[in-house]
Amino acid sequence: AQVDVVPAYQTVLPDGKSSGILQLFQEEAIDCLTFTSSSTVVNFFSMFNRDEILPLLNNVDIACIGPITAETAAKFGLKTAVMPSDYTIAALAKSICSHFQK
Repeated sequence: AQVDVVPAYQTVLPDGKSSGILQLFQEEAIDCLTFTSSSTVVNFFSMFNRDEILPLLNNVDIACIGPITAETAAKFGLKTAVMPSDYTIAALAKSICSHFQK
């Protein structure tokens, strides 16, 4: 058999946007931070000084698409507040809506 590996998506860091994002966290303008893969967690923390960003996330709900992503988030000091039972974007969005309707 011949196997072709075809990337379906690629996560990339935004160019020069971390200061604007940091300001939004400082202004408490973000209620929920979503992670759809472990690489998005790693990329997020590569954009900021961990000691600077973690305190700003105290009042931000963390949403992870599934347990592997939540485990990666936990390694960075985050507690997952929202995680769907089906590990899809649609289920994650629905879980976030349900979480904030409480």
